[in-house]
Parts: sequence; C-alpha cells; structure tokens
Amino acid sequence: MILGYKKQFPWGKPTDFKRKILVEVKRHTIREDIHERWRAGLKIQHAHGVRTKQYEQFSENECTRTQRIYIGKTSTKNEDLCYNYNGINYGIIVDKKRLTNYQIGYLAFYDGFDSTDDFFHWFCKGFKGKLIHWTNLRY
Repeated sequence: MILGYKKQFPWGKPTDFKRKILVEVKRHTIREDIHERWRAGLKIQHAHGVRTKQYEQFSENECTRTQRIYIGKTSTKNEDLCYNYNGINYGIIVDKKRLTNYQIGYLAFYDGFDSTDDFFHWFCKGFKGKLIHWTNLRY
C-alpha cells in the first residue's frame, strides 16, 4: 500500500521525510485507518506526489506492526505524563498505555519531526488512528 508524504508542513518548513526514511531516522508514521486496512505483512511504498504526475516512490518495505494511537488534550497536571504545548497539556495513548513525557519526545523524533513542538503543531487538534511501523520499534 502507498504511504504518501508531504514535502512541507502547512507552516512552510520542509518535512525532510524522504531523507529521514532513507537513513532510517523516521521509523513509523501516524495515519487514520477507519477501514482497518493497515496490518503487519503489507508492503509499503513510501512516496511523494501521490495521484499526481510528480509521483515518486522513494522507498519500499513491509509493515511490521500497527499500534492504536490517541493524541489529545489532557487534564493531568503530572508533567511526567503529558507535554505542554502553547500552555495546553497533551497526552498520548498507544495501545491503551499512556506515554510518559520522555516517550512522547521519542515518538515525535521517530515519527520524523525535528521537535516535539513541531509534532504538536501538527497534531494539536487531536488525533485517533494508527502508528504504522516498518521497523521493530514499539511503544
């Protein structure tokens, strides 16, 4: 299945996802999966310009596992279990397990973001979906 990546974030900064995938810094991606299509064993074609004349597949590998992920505002005041972005506390739950602040930073890095702030700039409206892995990394 094809995973398409943007070359730029909506705020204009380059994503650099292609290079990060090729040098194995980006080890997973976060996507909606309302039809439950993603599962271990599926081939992944990483690409730019999906459904355009500029289509470029730049890598191929296999989905090793998926994990359910929820990103949203949290009422917890425990700084070890949330990340504060723009004065609002956010939490992340992966497979029913709340991530620590340290794990949140780790997840943002391995999802290809240059900073945890960039990650929450992208996901600050909340998100429910899947982590799609192509390495042995797990949370």
